[in-house]
Amino acid sequence: MQQRLLRRRTRPVTGPLAERVSRRAVVVFVTLMALVLSSAPGLGDAQPSEPDGAVAVYLLLDQPGGGPFLVPVYRHTDGPADGEQALEAALELLLEGPTQAESASLPAVSTGIPGGTALLGVSIDDGLATIDLTSEFEAGAGSFAMFTRLGQLVFTATQFSDVEGVALELEGETITVFSVEGIDVSPPVDRTFVEGAGVLPPILLEVPRYGGTFEARVSGSATVAEFSAQVFDGDGRLLGSVVVSAGEVDGRTVFDAMVPYVSITEQSGIVLVEDEDDRAASLREHPVTLVPTPVPAERGIDAACPTAEIPEPGFADVAPGNVHAAAIACIAWREITVGRTPTTYEPAGPITRGQMASMLTRALTVLGQELPEQPDSPFPDTSGTTHALAIDQLAELGIVLGRADGSYGPGVVVTRAQMATFLVRTFEHIAFDLEPDRDYFVDDDGSVHERSINAAALAGLTAGVDGDRFGPSNTLRRDQMATFVARLLDLGAPPLDD
Repeated sequence: MQQRLLRRRTRPVTGPLAERVSRRAVVVFVTLMALVLSSAPGLGDAQPSEPDGAVAVYLLLDQPGGGPFLVPVYRHTDGPADGEQALEAALELLLEGPTQAESASLPAVSTGIPGGTALLGVSIDDGLATIDLTSEFEAGAGSFAMFTRLGQLVFTATQFSDVEGVALELEGETITVFSVEGIDVSPPVDRTFVEGAGVLPPILLEVPRYGGTFEARVSGSATVAEFSAQVFDGDGRLLGSVVVSAGEVDGRTVFDAMVPYVSITEQSGIVLVEDEDDRAASLREHPVTLVPTPVPAERGIDAACPTAEIPEPGFADVAPGNVHAAAIACIAWREITVGRTPTTYEPAGPITRGQMASMLTRALTVLGQELPEQPDSPFPDTSGTTHALAIDQLAELGIVLGRADGSYGPGVVVTRAQMATFLVRTFEHIAFDLEPDRDYFVDDDGSVHERSINAAALAGLTAGVDGDRFGPSNTLRRDQMATFVARLLDLGAPPLDD
């Protein structure tokens, strides 16, 4: 599985990727505006989390390529997570149908269950839920209409671990043939009952729930072998994206994947899934509340540096046990470093301010950022040096500011504290301003780089050197630099095959 995270603020994405991101951002904006413009409480209200009692009611959602299809919509009850009481509460919420906000959203959430349908009784015995409804549930005609309401009922009931199938009763009588359409509903009726009836979308996204919270996980079932899952914030920025590969698909295949992202605050967002080969039919988007990620965030490098796709760089002096070995291989593959020689990297060696500038400009290129072609040269001590162009480019972007005497010091080694500032400025150039609200380390008090160190921890660019220590005055090692840069790539690099 390939994963990526893309965040943009000041520089545009170009090419085919830009077209995809732009189109999806418009979709996100339209959906969010429909929620904002609705004055009714419900879907548009942020849910701080999904506490005990969070359930799904399966309603219907239109989408460009067809439908309406089943969609699990967030609801909350005060009762237990399982058992007859939980099932009864969920069914009562199902029969209430969509809220005013959900009905007014774009696309609209609806229900196939006739108005006036009431719940008369519920029981669970050995995995079979017997649900007794009033006769209104059978009103109307049309096989699709009947399958949609039956699907809503069965999926809502079988979300609970103690329910495997449903037996339907109307006005106290067991029903085996439903409606004038003659649909066989002999118990137990389970989720496979509606397969092939056109009730399920190509990608059924069950986690996160529509209108619920998102905690970096998508799961459900699909009839496509591969599709993308993307996360947008409330401003339409693409925060995270993974390609979910289900392998050989025979009927519906269950999927469960993580979508790493960094959310600094709790905020509204969108989770969107679609199959690139059939976008209109498979498009599926859920308005969600994005949960703040843990800080310091546990930022890995797998999204930008999938181990299976990156060859060994051939550096003889990088021991397999070096914790930075994968990051060194990553930045070598991304052509951010060529090593000290073709066969050595010098992992314990220092990084100079000039070398750091060149590595960051190469990283920005990988991240899809445009660099000034003919930047001014503001520093008197960089002309003619190997890294002059990179230094001047970063200076024009505001990422490097030089030293107090006006010089840059291209040959001066970089400390870990200085690197934090360079990294954070680079992150904020391509993404958004970080606003740390706590002090993560005990050894950086009074440092001019303290804010940057805390911001780097907040974004997951660093976890420190020893629990609550950062080592701000330590000379930055070349292998440590590789990990810093790889984590930066993980927040924004496209897949290797883009």
